[in-house]
Amino acid sequence: MKLSAQQYPNVTHYVMSRRGTLRKRDSITNNLTNAVPLKADCQDIETYPRELEQCNSIVHTVGTLIEGKKPGTSYKEMNTDSVVKIATKFNEYAKRQEVKKNFVFISSEKAPPFLSDYITTKRDAEDFLLNEC
Repeated sequence: MKLSAQQYPNVTHYVMSRRGTLRKRDSITNNLTNAVPLKADCQDIETYPRELEQCNSIVHTVGTLIEGKKPGTSYKEMNTDSVVKIATKFNEYAKRQEVKKNFVFISSEKAPPFLSDYITTKRDAEDFLLNEC
Protein backbone atom coordinates (compact mmCIF):
# COMPACT_ATOMS: atom_id res chain seq x y z
CA MET A 1 0.00 0.00 0.00
CA LYS A 2 2.77 2.39 0.90
CA LEU A 3 4.47 2.06 -2.49
CA SER A 4 1.18 2.36 -4.36
CA ALA A 5 0.16 5.45 -2.38
CA GLN A 6 3.54 7.03 -3.11
CA GLN A 7 3.41 6.24 -6.83
CA TYR A 8 -0.19 7.38 -7.23
CA PRO A 9 -0.55 10.44 -5.01
CA ASN A 10 -3.80 11.54 -6.68
CA VAL A 11 -5.52 8.23 -5.88
CA THR A 12 -7.14 7.65 -2.50
CA HIS A 13 -6.03 4.36 -0.94
CA TYR A 14 -8.51 3.04 1.62
CA VAL A 15 -6.83 0.63 4.01
CA MET A 16 -9.36 -1.62 5.72
CA SER A 17 -8.38 -3.42 8.94
CA ARG A 18 -9.88 -4.52 12.25
CA ARG A 19 -7.78 -1.87 14.01
CA GLY A 20 -8.71 0.91 11.63
CA THR A 21 -5.16 2.24 11.67
CA LEU A 22 -2.23 2.08 9.30
CA ARG A 23 0.52 -0.38 10.16
CA LYS A 24 4.16 0.58 10.53
CA ARG A 25 3.83 4.24 11.34
CA ASP A 26 7.05 5.69 9.98
CA SER A 27 8.00 8.97 8.35
CA ILE A 28 6.78 7.82 4.93
CA THR A 29 3.47 6.40 6.16
CA ASN A 30 2.85 9.45 8.35
CA ASN A 31 3.10 11.71 5.29
CA LEU A 32 0.75 9.73 3.05
CA THR A 33 -2.31 11.93 2.92
CA ASN A 34 -3.93 9.64 0.35
CA ALA A 35 -3.85 6.53 2.59
CA VAL A 36 -7.09 6.49 4.58
CA PRO A 37 -7.52 3.84 7.29
CA LEU A 38 -10.98 2.32 7.68
CA LYS A 39 -12.10 0.06 10.52
CA ALA A 40 -13.84 -3.15 9.43
CA ASP A 41 -13.68 -6.92 9.82
CA CYS A 42 -13.33 -8.81 6.53
CA GLN A 43 -15.28 -11.69 8.10
CA ASP A 44 -18.28 -9.48 8.96
CA ILE A 45 -20.02 -7.89 5.97
CA GLU A 46 -22.02 -5.61 8.29
CA THR A 47 -18.81 -3.77 9.23
CA TYR A 48 -17.79 -2.95 5.66
CA PRO A 49 -17.48 0.81 5.28
CA ARG A 50 -19.60 2.66 2.74
CA GLU A 51 -16.40 3.81 1.01
CA LEU A 52 -16.03 0.26 -0.30
CA GLU A 53 -18.99 0.82 -2.60
CA GLN A 54 -17.26 3.79 -4.26
CA CYS A 55 -13.90 2.07 -4.80
CA ASN A 56 -12.81 1.17 -8.31
CA SER A 57 -10.36 -1.51 -7.19
CA ILE A 58 -9.53 -3.69 -4.22
CA VAL A 59 -6.16 -5.24 -3.45
CA HIS A 60 -6.86 -8.11 -1.06
CA THR A 61 -3.88 -8.93 1.16
CA VAL A 62 -5.68 -10.71 4.00
CA GLY A 63 -4.43 -14.19 4.79
CA THR A 64 -2.54 -16.26 7.27
CA LEU A 65 0.49 -18.45 6.87
CA ILE A 66 0.07 -20.05 10.30
CA GLU A 67 -3.42 -21.18 11.22
CA GLY A 68 -4.82 -19.49 14.32
CA LYS A 69 -6.75 -21.11 17.14
CA LYS A 70 -9.10 -18.21 17.81
CA PRO A 71 -12.45 -18.04 16.00
CA GLY A 72 -12.11 -16.43 12.58
CA THR A 73 -8.43 -17.29 12.17
CA SER A 74 -8.49 -20.71 10.48
CA TYR A 75 -6.90 -21.14 7.06
CA LYS A 76 -10.33 -21.38 5.43
CA GLU A 77 -11.71 -18.31 7.20
CA MET A 78 -8.67 -16.12 6.56
CA ASN A 79 -7.51 -17.34 3.15
CA THR A 80 -10.77 -18.31 1.44
CA ASP A 81 -13.82 -16.94 3.24
CA SER A 82 -12.45 -13.39 3.50
CA VAL A 83 -11.95 -13.31 -0.28
CA VAL A 84 -15.38 -14.76 -1.00
CA LYS A 85 -17.15 -12.27 1.28
CA ILE A 86 -15.38 -9.14 0.09
CA ALA A 87 -15.36 -10.11 -3.60
CA THR A 88 -19.05 -11.03 -3.52
CA LYS A 89 -20.01 -7.71 -1.94
CA PHE A 90 -17.72 -5.77 -4.30
CA ASN A 91 -19.23 -7.61 -7.27
CA GLU A 92 -22.74 -6.67 -6.07
CA TYR A 93 -21.71 -3.01 -6.04
CA ALA A 94 -20.27 -3.26 -9.55
CA LYS A 95 -23.41 -4.90 -10.94
CA ARG A 96 -25.68 -2.35 -9.28
CA GLN A 97 -23.57 0.52 -10.65
CA GLU A 98 -23.18 -1.21 -14.03
CA VAL A 99 -19.41 -0.69 -14.03
CA LYS A 100 -16.34 -2.88 -14.08
CA LYS A 101 -14.30 -3.01 -10.90
CA ASN A 102 -10.94 -4.66 -10.26
CA PHE A 103 -10.19 -7.18 -7.54
CA VAL A 104 -6.52 -8.06 -7.06
CA PHE A 105 -5.83 -11.10 -4.91
CA ILE A 106 -2.39 -11.51 -3.36
CA SER A 107 -1.58 -15.18 -3.18
CA SER A 108 1.28 -17.60 -3.61
CA GLU A 109 2.29 -19.93 -6.39
CA LYS A 110 3.44 -22.67 -4.05
CA ALA A 111 4.17 -23.43 -0.42
CA PRO A 112 6.31 -25.90 1.51
CA PRO A 113 4.68 -29.34 1.95
CA PHE A 114 3.94 -28.68 5.62
CA LEU A 115 1.72 -25.76 4.57
CA SER A 116 -0.59 -27.76 2.28
CA ASP A 117 -3.74 -26.34 3.92
CA TYR A 118 -2.42 -22.83 3.33
CA ILE A 119 -1.95 -23.31 -0.40
CA THR A 120 -5.21 -25.27 -0.74
CA THR A 121 -7.26 -22.47 0.81
CA LYS A 122 -5.49 -19.83 -1.30
CA ARG A 123 -6.25 -21.86 -4.44
CA ASP A 124 -9.87 -22.23 -3.35
CA ALA A 125 -10.09 -18.44 -3.19
CA GLU A 126 -8.50 -18.12 -6.64
CA ASP A 127 -10.97 -20.65 -8.05
CA PHE A 128 -13.87 -18.67 -6.60
CA LEU A 129 -12.61 -15.45 -8.17
CA LEU A 130 -12.06 -17.05 -11.56
CA ASN A 131 -15.28 -19.06 -11.70
CA GLU A 132 -17.86 -17.37 -9.50
CA CYS A 133 -17.25 -13.63 -9.79
